[in-house]
Amino acid sequence: MQLDSESKMLARRRAANAEDLAKAKTILKSDLSVAFPELLRFNVFTKTLLEFLSIYGCSKDVLGATDGQLQQAMDVQKGRKSEEITVQNIKDLAQTSIGVSYRAAMVRDSAKAVLACQQRDEDLTKALVELENALHKRQMEILTSIPGIGEVTASHFLSEIPDIAQFATYQKLIAFAGTDPGIYESGDTSKNLRISKHGNAVLRKYLYLMADSCVKHNIVFNTYYHKKRDAGFPHRKAMVATMNKLVRTLHALLTKDEMYSL
Repeated sequence: MQLDSESKMLARRRAANAEDLAKAKTILKSDLSVAFPELLRFNVFTKTLLEFLSIYGCSKDVLGATDGQLQQAMDVQKGRKSEEITVQNIKDLAQTSIGVSYRAAMVRDSAKAVLACQQRDEDLTKALVELENALHKRQMEILTSIPGIGEVTASHFLSEIPDIAQFATYQKLIAFAGTDPGIYESGDTSKNLRISKHGNAVLRKYLYLMADSCVKHNIVFNTYYHKKRDAGFPHRKAMVATMNKLVRTLHALLTKDEMYSL
């Protein structure tokens, strides 16, 4: 029980860091749009460019450095070089950049923040997956037997639902996740509204990610989603229906201790 609690805290820490990472990326793009906007045509979130930007935050910084210094900053990944951008590309962009140097310090700081979040994500993800494989090896095998569900999302699911036996029916699990429809009642009438969202918001987030991936990689869930869309469901409503189908599947497999098969 203590390790289950530890897993949940670890998963929640990883989820919080993912939000911090998304914010840090947004801030870096905002800073770059002022200091060195031309670089935004490239993927600035690679380790190579992040390390580079943590040293050279604007075109003025670039033009004030030697080719050797710039190359050294690009070669941070133990000799691996970026195939997307070179030192000469960056120098050429710096020559005609419309960026301003006063934002350079903020770019450097933002790049370091993204790098730190990325490193935390790697560390926390590894720890979470290792712990869940130690605690719930069989359940991990069952969940990842479903095309579209990987070890990371499976680990998050199990950190929130370590024992499926606490849910006698799949309906109880749906209610716990908060993907059951809200009901409006007035006099003799009632109608379904949007999902209740009264349940576990973290579980609901990862069920969505799992369902979204299953739609992309699992023919059964892809067919089900598009069937709902063809029936006139908007995307969000079709995804909720797909999430609930996934919950039914997960509940059945975990309860029966069976692997998934098409």
